[in-house]
Amino acid sequence: MATPRTLARAAALQVLYAGELLEGPLDISHMHALRHCDMLVRGLHEELLLELVRGCLAQHEACKERLEPFLDRPLSQLDPVERSILLIATYELVWSPLVPVRVVINEAINLARAFGAQDSHQYINGVLDAMARVVRTAELASRA
Repeated sequence: MATPRTLARAAALQVLYAGELLEGPLDISHMHALRHCDMLVRGLHEELLLELVRGCLAQHEACKERLEPFLDRPLSQLDPVERSILLIATYELVWSPLVPVRVVINEAINLARAFGAQDSHQYINGVLDAMARVVRTAELASRA
């Protein structure tokens, strides 16, 4: 059974992916429309959903800049699902320091397994692990 926070991340992925398909500016009204028509989001953590979508939209360029050094190709060449997962995880790694690194990475891997291409979870794991070593150095050092 998925937790309310996991459901919120899945719904945030759907919203960001919808924005990718629209190829235009995404706003909160799109999120509300998607939320009301999708059965997956019943019981989700609505505050987290709002935080993730608003944060990813507000910090979109900064997330891309933080993410690109860890990619093996331009972000624009990634599959839209993987791109959206990586943007959500980047937002959480950088702007949500209370969410542990292992939670951010595990949630992203699970989203990739559920919604991404066959082995995309491995790529996402590698990218996020490398990013976490730079962004969350102190947290990872304290766990060692």
